Amino acid sequence: EDVGFKTVTCDNRKFYLNGKPIFFYGVCKHEMYGEYGHTVPKELIEKDIEIGQSYVCTEGEKIIGVLAFIPGEDPTYKVIYDGNWLNEEPYGVIHRIAVSDKARGKGVSGLCFDFAFSDCKNLKIDTHKDNIPMQRALAKHGFRQCGIILYLKFKNQFHTCQSDISAAERNFFCM
Repeated sequence: EDVGFKTVTCDNRKFYLNGKPIFFYGVCKHEMYGEYGHTVPKELIEKDIEIGQSYVCTEGEKIIGVLAFIPGEDPTYKVIYDGNWLNEEPYGVIHRIAVSDKARGKGVSGLCFDFAFSDCKNLKIDTHKDNIPMQRALAKHGFRQCGIILYLKFKNQFHTCQSDISAAERNFFCM
């Protein structure tokens, strides 16, 4: 089946995938999402869709991955501890990336990274220190650990990573 990215839209609290209605049967599970535990709040997902920064990776008609891709600066990345960003060039941010349990191990996170890279060659992303699967995916796709940021609202630390835009291939990450 074809794998690709499609547009998600929202109209009057109804969601559409390339114009066809879709229904949520759950929200993406994260290693830790601060005060919300292990899920991303539905309201945040709805906001991503409404402002056009939510993307889904599909296999045929099935959604197998999702990410929020935000071109431009993220205020939470202004202060970084125990390290530095690789550069100060304009960047895009990947947040709230998730892969369907049925698609794990099939390279979906790499497709999501490549999709974001197709729009912006300088990417930043953060992940919880206990999110080992995401750390592995980032390492595999050439992100480098840069330091730690603090989400004060959640009283939690997140490891930050950035793509190395000077590298011909994105294949190095140090943890």
